[in-house]
Amino acid sequence: MKTVLTMGLGLLALMTVQNAAADEGKVLHNESCTECHASRLGFDDNAIYTRDDRRMSNYHSLRQMVARCNNQTGAGWFDEEEQLVTDYLNRAFYKFPAK
Repeated sequence: MKTVLTMGLGLLALMTVQNAAADEGKVLHNESCTECHASRLGFDDNAIYTRDDRRMSNYHSLRQMVARCNNQTGAGWFDEEEQLVTDYLNRAFYKFPAK
């Protein structure tokens, strides 16, 4: 019984860490991306991800675009933060097989 409880708590802790990382990617995105998308494109900031003519066709191209936007906007994200944003966008909008 104690082993099952310990395993359950470990799984809960892992899920909490994963959810925190997912939330961090969303926070970074919302702080640095949405205003630029809305002001430059003149429509809902998330519509860039769901439009019919979107540019992303795979996970790798999404990762490259996040890095390019980071550089162009001067967001100052580290590689790990770019990865968090990429993973958030992929989960929320694209659903590409990761990596």
